[in-house]
Amino acid sequence: MRLQLRAASLFLALTSTVLASPFVSSTEGVAGAIVGTLGGVDAQSADNGPVPLRRSITELAAEAGPQWHLYLQALRAMYDRDSKDPESFFQIAGIHGRPFTEYNNAGKMKTNGWGGYSTHGEILFIIWHRPFVALFEQTLVKEAKILAAQYPDHLRPLYQRAAEDLRAPYWDWALEPWLPSAALPETIEVKAATETGTVAKKIDNPLYTYRFSNEVMQGKFGQFNTYNRMYRCQNPQDANQKLYSRNYKSWVYDVFSRAKSFSEFATTASKGSSLEGVHNAIHWDAGCGGQFLDSQYAAFEPLFMLHHSNVDRLWAYWQAIYPEASTFNGRYQGLSRFSTLSGTMIGLDSPLQPFRQANGEWHTSRSVNSIKTFGYAYQGLEGYGNKNKSETEVQQSVVELFNSLYGPEEKQRPGVSSTSAKSTQTGSSKQSVQTSSSSNNSSKQSSIQTTSIESARTTTKQSTQTISSKPPAQSASEQSSQHASKQSTQSSAQASSQPAPTISNQSTQVSVTVSKETNDIQSTRSVQSTTQSSGTASTTMDNQDSMETSSVQSTQSHMEQTSSSVLSPPLQSAEAAGNRTTSAWPAAGASKPSPISSSWRAGNETSVAPSATSAALPTTSSQVDAHSDSNATKTGDLVRFYAGITVDVAHLPVRPCAIEISIGMWRAGDMAIMQMPEKGIVYDSISLSDAIANAGLGDAADDEVLSQVMSRLHVALRKADGSSIDVGQISGLRVDIEEAEVVAATSKFELPRMLKSSTHVMLDKPVSGCAAQY
Repeated sequence: MRLQLRAASLFLALTSTVLASPFVSSTEGVAGAIVGTLGGVDAQSADNGPVPLRRSITELAAEAGPQWHLYLQALRAMYDRDSKDPESFFQIAGIHGRPFTEYNNAGKMKTNGWGGYSTHGEILFIIWHRPFVALFEQTLVKEAKILAAQYPDHLRPLYQRAAEDLRAPYWDWALEPWLPSAALPETIEVKAATETGTVAKKIDNPLYTYRFSNEVMQGKFGQFNTYNRMYRCQNPQDANQKLYSRNYKSWVYDVFSRAKSFSEFATTASKGSSLEGVHNAIHWDAGCGGQFLDSQYAAFEPLFMLHHSNVDRLWAYWQAIYPEASTFNGRYQGLSRFSTLSGTMIGLDSPLQPFRQANGEWHTSRSVNSIKTFGYAYQGLEGYGNKNKSETEVQQSVVELFNSLYGPEEKQRPGVSSTSAKSTQTGSSKQSVQTSSSSNNSSKQSSIQTTSIESARTTTKQSTQTISSKPPAQSASEQSSQHASKQSTQSSAQASSQPAPTISNQSTQVSVTVSKETNDIQSTRSVQSTTQSSGTASTTMDNQDSMETSSVQSTQSHMEQTSSSVLSPPLQSAEAAGNRTTSAWPAAGASKPSPISSSWRAGNETSVAPSATSAALPTTSSQVDAHSDSNATKTGDLVRFYAGITVDVAHLPVRPCAIEISIGMWRAGDMAIMQMPEKGIVYDSISLSDAIANAGLGDAADDEVLSQVMSRLHVALRKADGSSIDVGQISGLRVDIEEAEVVAATSKFELPRMLKSSTHVMLDKPVSGCAAQY
């Protein structure tokens, strides 16, 4: 069935747009209305024109313009505010979890469980985090405007415009599965204001860590059982290796292709693969078992807002592609949080505390449903709400953009001719550049350099920069000290190096599985073009004029990110390598991940994973062309296999943890389970395509593949320290093999659609409770 393009359905809350008003902080614990930062665009023009974009952190850093320097200084200023100030980073981040105190006159705590305001493992997960990031963004822009006013007369208009257009950047971990280079050095250089111009000034890098004040550590805000600052992995390369081992790009595409309702898309409380499940994996991979995995403290990690800005971005794309399922319908029993008892009935108009609208009322799921409410947009959504652009045009252009970012390469898509693929490539203005981080060992300060290739769009008059999907280069001095046997460096400005090993022809496989919810999204994923004969809505953005000191043009750059079929593991700068003893967890709490020591195998047989001498993890295959066209059915359809996981978190012996799935020695992936939700059933679905291909089963008949998968499947519970627990000792766990037959997209205006699926039970330890029905 075809998606119904209902003219009135695109983005439920377009009518809920609020006027921009000052961000008022009147008393301690009160932050005022969360109304966004329209950045000089009044309400009337915002209805018909673009609003500033949230930009990639990589793009923003590579540009190294006024917005970048204001962003770093503004974030640093938020860190340096008094911890009692409601607009301090401490108070805003503390809304998520600890210190479990009242904010914005939301009333005293009345939870019967989790003490933070944030929601996890339920439908409100991505909804609640939208105004949370918007509050952070609103305060960030306020600080940037204060800073911009300090520049001298001839530069002030330039910086003020940059501040107006500044929005919270995002980290697109699906296209760049490694830590942002700008988050690695301890110090970083900014162009600070002087009476006559600017001066290069080194500051503590706000993206590197956040330090708690003495007041916090002394218990003034309650119990804080954590270190005096945020820690990540002992070595950034450990996180990069984990991030790179997953095929996040394919996973995101799967989530969009398979979910048939908002709840399936949004939360682990519904069966299947969800955006919350992908989100959890980022916390697991980037945090290495540290505070980033702990919901009490995770929001204090500088990566948090970059991460959740990207989660919000993906939700915005979902809303444009599936406007009739932009949010949930009906009511359900929610989980506990600071101001809400467990079991409270939640609907579209339930309060999202502690976030207020301009009229003083609480924000609700209905009021935050549109990104336009908060005055920001993302690439491809610049004309969001533009009365001159039809719903069909918006939908088509976003599907096209989404396919170009996260879909399979054109040549790998069944039904797409080489002519079509060629015309798609030559008709865009895609560029590729390489970004490198050059280090200054004496100053410990990062400098990001970019080299751009001329755009294919010949009408573009400005010189532009974009960010490639390849990771930053590493200096030769670091190569010998970090995984030298597995990685080599790209050339850099300061040292010669050897090319890093690459894995070519990465295939992002598409699959769709069955769902019991059918009232939100129709089973077909076809978004057919009604105007293909006259061309398609272009999703390629022209860069705005480059900023010069004599101009007041916006620093906003509308650049299209591009994906690459050749990726290599990221390599950190020498400077970051030199810092790793201080960026790592303290020695007393350090524990480097180790391989699986035991796992559950089909037939309840315990087996031992590969030796630590051969790999730190079971062999990973996420970047390999997996189970591609060789498994086409007689009708030309494709069959995909998944491991469906169901867990009652109350039965887990330890959290955080991960339920890891392997086929023989080949690791397929895992389901990351954080400390929240505190109770209930959670679900995930792990693609087996890569592991099947690497196990030598890619050319086998589907029946043989199923038989081999069921006989060779391993399931293990991995703890944050890398050790494992035999799942045979755990209750409340079920693993199914899902066999899904799908029809691949035949056009850049389509997503795949499911024909049928079947489920085969592999492991069934009693699971209590029931699935959330939203």
